[in-house]
Amino acid sequence: METDFDVQRFEALLDRHGAEPHDWPAPLREHALTLLASSDDAKRLYDEARLLDDTLDTILVDAPRPLGLKTRILANTPQRDPWLDWFTVRVWRPVVLGCLPLAVGFAVGANFADDPADLEDQVLIAFADADTLEALALVEDE
Repeated sequence: METDFDVQRFEALLDRHGAEPHDWPAPLREHALTLLASSDDAKRLYDEARLLDDTLDTILVDAPRPLGLKTRILANTPQRDPWLDWFTVRVWRPVVLGCLPLAVGFAVGANFADDPADLEDQVLIAFADADTLEALALVEDE
């Protein structure tokens, strides 16, 4: 735990976390409350921070909101052609996403097959058990 908690660190704590003790980090809370109970400078800083927090809460609640702001923002956004949007997003995106596994499969298959004739044997070896492979004469008896 920290033992050199002074008024400057208390002021930094108030600036960073506000005047509510439950918002202060737990390791510093005990030191801050002890300093607050014993120091007049800390009490003055705490009162100033509390006044600032209360003032900000009042201002933010009472701030007027411009009427129709959302409508004006949306009106200024560029509009897309609905047909183009349907064609590019609804048609081509699923097609591209559907072809992606196919392309990956081709790339992986092309890298693993040294000879295209051996590809069928490699697939059988990968998916068949030893008895089946012996029956197909792909694995020699030892």
